[in-house]
Amino acid sequence: MPIRKKVFWIFLSIILSVTSYFLLYSLVIYPSLIPDECYFHTHKPSPTVELFFDFPPAENGHPVAKQIGLVLTFTFGGLLGWIMVFFASKRKKKSTQEPPKELKPNC
Repeated sequence: MPIRKKVFWIFLSIILSVTSYFLLYSLVIYPSLIPDECYFHTHKPSPTVELFFDFPPAENGHPVAKQIGLVLTFTFGGLLGWIMVFFASKRKKKSTQEPPKELKPNC
């Protein structure tokens, strides 16, 4: 596979993985961690919620994603993309290999 094509597929898969992880985060993870934003006005957040969210006064105590969550999102999405390209290229190499030719004696 030419190097340009391989680099293109690597970047495309990383971008798709990061995008899909952001969608997963916003549609599944965030609602499961923070079902009601006003819940934390009267209750202390769990350590998991405190790790990924901040509760600044400017937001009236509502949760706001911390920078570590974004960094972990990009890292995890990029890692997933890299793994997908690795396994896809490995499988493609196996399927495109020619079977070994039979050895014939020289007579």
